[in-house]
Amino acid sequence: MNRPITLCLALASLTPSALADGDAAKPGFTDPGAKRVWKLLESQEPEASAKQMAETLLEEGPELIPALYSAWTGHRPSPSTDQEARATSPTRADAEREAMERALHQYRNTKLPPFLRFVAQNHPAWQERLRLVDLLRSLGDPRSTELLLELSGPFSAEEWRSPVIHGTVSRALQELLGKNPEITFAALRRQWKTLPVPLEILCLQAVTHVGGDEAIPFLLGRIGSSEAGDTLILTTTAWLVGEGASPHRTAVLRRVRNGLTHRDPEVLRAAVAAVAILHDRESTEPLLRLLEQDETITSRVAWESLQTLSGRRLPLRAETWWGWWEAERNWWQEIGSSLESQLESAAPEDCVRLVRDAATHPLYRHDLTDALEAALKREAPWVRSAACAALHMLNSETAIRPLVDALEDPHGAVRAVAYAGLRSITGLEVPPTTAAWSDALQERSRQRTNG
Repeated sequence: MNRPITLCLALASLTPSALADGDAAKPGFTDPGAKRVWKLLESQEPEASAKQMAETLLEEGPELIPALYSAWTGHRPSPSTDQEARATSPTRADAEREAMERALHQYRNTKLPPFLRFVAQNHPAWQERLRLVDLLRSLGDPRSTELLLELSGPFSAEEWRSPVIHGTVSRALQELLGKNPEITFAALRRQWKTLPVPLEILCLQAVTHVGGDEAIPFLLGRIGSSEAGDTLILTTTAWLVGEGASPHRTAVLRRVRNGLTHRDPEVLRAAVAAVAILHDRESTEPLLRLLEQDETITSRVAWESLQTLSGRRLPLRAETWWGWWEAERNWWQEIGSSLESQLESAAPEDCVRLVRDAATHPLYRHDLTDALEAALKREAPWVRSAACAALHMLNSETAIRPLVDALEDPHGAVRAVAYAGLRSITGLEVPPTTAAWSDALQERSRQRTNG
């Protein structure tokens, strides 16, 4: 039986000898409501006594709590006596605990918040706060989110390093978010400015884990609260949006691009990494400028992002990458920008050459996907196969739809190449039919939206 956490249980464990006439002068015993509760302790039916006491406490409201708490702290049994009592009557302790839990569930939306706040304020030990957090999780009411944040806020930076504290609070937040994200998001917005950084980060992680697409506006609205929070938000929103057609992509891109000039190095590196996740071609030149910094951590992160964007493994030398960038822009101006019209009219052998060349320019892969669809309409099956192979190599989310359509191609080789590309891009193992892939992709989209 945990006395500090469940005040009612502690009170129920006191023996009648603690209520002698001389005790009436102690603080708390003069309250009429307190006297009614203490009389219940004389019952010979422990389960009924504990249940009635818990209900009376919660019904009386927060006014009664201080009196009972002061009475309890003034007459708590010694550790040896308490341990002996618990050892000799485990049945009574179990009955009291079960009765208390029933009472708390019955009154969770009315008297529980002031009760927990009072106990938390008078019992600062982290173990007790953590048990209160777990109690809120088990009750599962999203309206308790603000109380959960109040109980978690006082944990020290050292205590936050404990995996027990981190895991318990994280689990509670995620479960409350899962019950009703709208209520929980509103509570988080109201409390955000008062959250210590460790709790802020934990909330961001929980929102990202559970919130899905709905979480993105909330996360973007929190940018600027702290450098640690911004670092997490930039990378997580980039992962949530990815390269797909999310309605939030433009807003995320704007925040990421702003982060490329941030003064804090951690936020800056998070923005650089997010560029690669989003495959944002417009951020190429800012990355190249960061590459000119002399062998710093930031320049190496920029180098890694450039390798992802380009599909090339060039050395970490700024002049080499500036040369690559100049060649890419020239290719786009001369060939890439008009590729669709060329594929519609060129001879089959020229189409294959153009398609294979396009596959070596992943920097423009989103634009090239639309152009390569023209090759999928050509009569020659080897042209269509080459187009599917190029879409596979470009590895863009935008290539999924044309590859699914290609599963109905009359030529078996085209279908086989399209199927290989779909499996590689999505990581899904689905039968090679259009219907099966449509269902699988809808489910994939639903999971991303719902977190």
